[in-house]
Amino acid sequence: LELPFASRDHVGCTVDYVAGRNRYMGYLISLGIYSFRGDEVDWIGHDTYTDEIALRCRDEWKGSKCAVVHHMAYGKYYPLLNKDTKETEGKEKHQKNVLRKADYVFANGPVLTKNAQDIIGNKEKVKTIYPGIVDVKGARNYINNDFSVVTFGRVELDNGIKRNNTIIKQVYLAVAAWAEFAKTYLGAGDDTTMKVYGKNGEDQVDKELENILSTYSDSVYALSSIMYEKNREILLDDLAEFSVCLVLSLREGFGMTALEAVSAGVPLVVSKKSGF
Repeated sequence: LELPFASRDHVGCTVDYVAGRNRYMGYLISLGIYSFRGDEVDWIGHDTYTDEIALRCRDEWKGSKCAVVHHMAYGKYYPLLNKDTKETEGKEKHQKNVLRKADYVFANGPVLTKNAQDIIGNKEKVKTIYPGIVDVKGARNYINNDFSVVTFGRVELDNGIKRNNTIIKQVYLAVAAWAEFAKTYLGAGDDTTMKVYGKNGEDQVDKELENILSTYSDSVYALSSIMYEKNREILLDDLAEFSVCLVLSLREGFGMTALEAVSAGVPLVVSKKSGF
């Protein structure tokens, strides 16, 4: 995974992930020497899955250093998910403890950089990383005679009531905005379509989205909700066909789908809390 960075203030490194067994720890995660600004990091862990392993490796090999990748601000994200208070507090306390123990924190994007700085109280220990633009193979130019829109979000329902990620990702808002735009700006002979990635399999989802469309528009347009596309190459190829991508999340650590849309050359409408 190559991480390109905007300036010398950001980390510049190449990370090699090694999966295997280790007689001390059980799992060997990120192994190698990572240099930036004259310093070195020997172990890199994820702040949820491999953080404690990386810290234990650092402690076992005296003189080595450890960095933890900060991927989500649990204290700000989980309450919006309506998660149990004890679960939220537990994850937040664990994350704070790990980030403070690490020699450095690699924060994914500027929003998480600020969050990590607040947690550990040290700006110098926090390094901003960016995933970088994806190289889309065989990119094609699309004319886009029809106005086509795409949005992403886990559409979750509980007895017909929107909940959790449905609220955070604001899929309903994206559908309403598309319908309102079509009603206001498109003529009788114009056509438009919208695709929602993130359906969880419930038939009720389609009905809910159709109700929103009928509420905000007088016309009938093609609206489809589908399961997530796990193959990234296929997803990027599909993305290139759209006129615009909507990422209207209430809160994101770093909006990867927004970055993928930009990589595919699709104009992006993104919220200020998307993590960029």
